Amino acid sequence: MSMILFIIIFILIYFAILKRPFKLHEGTIAFLGAILVLIFGIISPKDAVDSIIGTYSQPWQIIIFFITFAIISTTLEDLGFFKWCAYHTTKFAKHDGKKLFNYLFLLTAIITFLTANDIVILTLTPFVLHLGLHHKKHPKAYLYMLFFVANTGSLGHLLGNLTNIIVSDTFQISFLEFIKFLFVPMIAALLAEYFILRWYFRKEINQKFTVKKEKINLDKIKVGIVLVILSLIIILALLTPLHGINLWILTTIGALLTIIVGKFNPIKRLMRVPWQVILFVGSLFVIIAGFTKTGISNYFSTIISAIQSKSLFGITILGSYLTSIVAAIMNNIPGTITMSNILAESSLSGINQQSSIYSIIIGSNLGANLTIIGALAGLMWIHLIREKNYSISAFEFSKIGIITMV
Repeated sequence: MSMILFIIIFILIYFAILKRPFKLHEGTIAFLGAILVLIFGIISPKDAVDSIIGTYSQPWQIIIFFITFAIISTTLEDLGFFKWCAYHTTKFAKHDGKKLFNYLFLLTAIITFLTANDIVILTLTPFVLHLGLHHKKHPKAYLYMLFFVANTGSLGHLLGNLTNIIVSDTFQISFLEFIKFLFVPMIAALLAEYFILRWYFRKEINQKFTVKKEKINLDKIKVGIVLVILSLIIILALLTPLHGINLWILTTIGALLTIIVGKFNPIKRLMRVPWQVILFVGSLFVIIAGFTKTGISNYFSTIISAIQSKSLFGITILGSYLTSIVAAIMNNIPGTITMSNILAESSLSGINQQSSIYSIIIGSNLGANLTIIGALAGLMWIHLIREKNYSISAFEFSKIGIITMV
């Protein structure tokens, strides 16, 4: 009975998130869903706490990382840095929409590979939005390209996506081993994605941009301070295998340095954090605990174990697409935790387990392109877009996402 009740609640919450009745934010809806699973006794208060603390991974660290990095990135936007970048990048592309698309695609892929998809979304989305505001056009083609490339470029190395870190921590994958198996799939996916998006948005990008002179008030000293702090975080993140400091610790120190050295108002900086996104993710962790408590996760584990004896290729392909669907429905962070826990508790071993591990990683990165709630980066992306009074529907997103991802 509790399983059926949980499925009904989950479906209702899921469609409410997509439709946003009464213009409620996704975070508010997810929070109401978390309260419902507690009220109906599907999970206990202890289960809710455990879902945030984590068993094989620590969701609370992910939440702290997101809050602290948001403080740094929103500071750069408020200082006018992204507006300045948008103006000069358009000039560099010589007013050509196709060149601008190519430059942004390459820039996004490189920065994502060197840093992480959340970093790219938080820093480059405001930049692309300022492009649109500057030219009084909806920068839809460039926004979609940015988002999809960020989630694909994150596939290539361990720090590229928080989901990569979750799987790597669970199964003890080294930095170099991760790159060895997933660098080539990342390149292949990016190449396919480039041609698909160039074709799909051929009309939008086949245009000339005009650039009017504009005075941009840029506080160079404060921007320089924040950029130095951000660069240090990125460098130290790349060197994590050597020093072993967690990413959330680096971003927390970086956020504190940003506020102290830059002499920013800490209250104002905290007010710029997208707390509704944090509420959404935290509530999802609580809701997803219902999959374990009701035994639904056991069915997935049984399916995976049954397939292992039949086909290594089959389990790899199935694992990728199954994780993609789970990530798209649940959000890829709780979805990846769920799939990793299922795999950790299954009877898979050796090459079968190894192929399943990497199929989860592939699915969690690419599956985030299927729905607008499929990734934490996606929630941040849509939050930033709404702040500038643009609109992108969940249906339109999934239509383009399916074409790009599959």
